Amino acid sequence: MPYCTQCGRQLRDGEKCDCTSSAPRQGYSNAQQPYINGYPQQYGQNMNRGMQYPPPPNYPPPYEPYPYQYISYPPAKKSNAWIWAIIIPVAIFIAITIAILVPAFRQAREKVSQTDANSYAYNISKTSGQILSELNKEEENIKGLYIISSDTESNVAVPFDTGIFYERMKEYFDGANEREYFIIVRNGKVEYTAASKSWTDRSEAVASYPSGKTTAKRYNLSGYSTKERESDTLDILYWDAYDQIFSEKSD
Repeated sequence: MPYCTQCGRQLRDGEKCDCTSSAPRQGYSNAQQPYINGYPQQYGQNMNRGMQYPPPPNYPPPYEPYPYQYISYPPAKKSNAWIWAIIIPVAIFIAITIAILVPAFRQAREKVSQTDANSYAYNISKTSGQILSELNKEEENIKGLYIISSDTESNVAVPFDTGIFYERMKEYFDGANEREYFIIVRNGKVEYTAASKSWTDRSEAVASYPSGKTTAKRYNLSGYSTKERESDTLDILYWDAYDQIFSEKSD
């Protein structure tokens, strides 16, 4: 069935469209309409107005468009350089801070430990003096030069029953059993006291009374001693004093 070449209206056989001889109808245009395969391009618009136009045939090859082919590329690998740029300076800062703070912390801890040991040695010395004074009033024999130790097997030449001494030490000094110690007594007077948490551990602070500047002083039989050795343990101090006292007696 033919169509008007001006307005695209469907015509009957032999009918001539009057669109060129009269005013254009509303909704129609006299403008030349482009054609696609012999059909006006306006067919889609007229179909929307209720006019039934057959759709144009499919494009024959080679006019049929080819589908677009997408090329898939692997995603770009993300760089981690910025992460290392943050981590490395932070790690260096932490390492420097630790290198500065750890020695300072160790020194502070050692100082506190030494102070506690000095305080303990002082308390043991004063408490021992009090007990000896009481024993003297009770007419116990406290004369002579001897050693009283927290380890009963290390007591040497004690002239009285040490059981009384230990009982009163626990009664008068609550922390008496917290550390090891020994005291040197001459005729009822405490001459020297040394104390530590261990007899042989070099890492433990060792204190004496009279105290040293940084660590324990060694006992001196003839009087005031100024010898201090960082490597001294409580066991070394004990045997040094023992050798002085009893080698002198044997001579």
